[in-house]
Amino acid sequence: MDQEKRQGLLSVVLPSYNEEPSIPRAAEAVSALLVVSCLMRDQGPLHLDLRELHLDKRIVKRILQVGLPAGFQGIVFSLSNVVIQSSINSFNSTAIVAGSSTSSNIEGFVYTGMNAIYQTCLTFTSQNYGAGKCRRVDRTLLLCLGYVTAIGLALGNLAVFLGPQLASIYAPGEPEVVAQAVLRLQYVCSLYFLCGIMDTMVGVLRGLGYSVVPMVVSMVGACVTRLVWVATIFQVYRSPEVLYLSYPVSWTITLTVHILFFLFIRRHAYAKVQGIHAIKAGNA
Repeated sequence: MDQEKRQGLLSVVLPSYNEEPSIPRAAEAVSALLVVSCLMRDQGPLHLDLRELHLDKRIVKRILQVGLPAGFQGIVFSLSNVVIQSSINSFNSTAIVAGSSTSSNIEGFVYTGMNAIYQTCLTFTSQNYGAGKCRRVDRTLLLCLGYVTAIGLALGNLAVFLGPQLASIYAPGEPEVVAQAVLRLQYVCSLYFLCGIMDTMVGVLRGLGYSVVPMVVSMVGACVTRLVWVATIFQVYRSPEVLYLSYPVSWTITLTVHILFFLFIRRHAYAKVQGIHAIKAGNA
């Protein structure tokens, strides 16, 4: 049950649901309780027994090794976006600020489609790598790169083509805002597939158990590059176009390094897991 359906249900169940903006939190709480209840009643492999809950140090350590770098990477990306937003605000133009915000909202729809492929790549890579099916890892990566490129190109350029109409939904009767939104869409959304490729490469690397390196590469390639761009090139050529150009440039640099790193560690990673499975097969 997605968030809109949960909120719609609670607006009927809870009389004051639509009166308080903080009430949507109740939807999440009720949803969590319903999920836990279903798991506790399940008699299959998904059965949850609260009395058996405990921490496994080895598993917790592994979760932190993969999860913390991913979370920290998200934090750093947010910081770089703050700098970009500050640079946009420096134009002292309501139209540019509103147009950029409008475009960012539209870009979110395209990113959601590409992010689904990233999640798929991460899941299938980790499953096949854990099973020692390295050929399937390669096939998963190639398919996901193809899919994310197609989705990014299709949705991204569709957003550019329908930019005026989409932006008008957010800023009706404001042609200057719409024009600025379309301008950003042309620089960001038309090349958004590069971001999708970058994220997909991060997914395959994390699926292989490498989480720290993608974090460092993304920090330097996507974040530091943008900060340097703002501090140097943007200071010379102060225009929204130059600022927006930092996005595809940083994506290209980062995805290139990700690809090179994958090719560098691929043979070692595959040999390692295949050796483990060979030993297990011999002991069996």
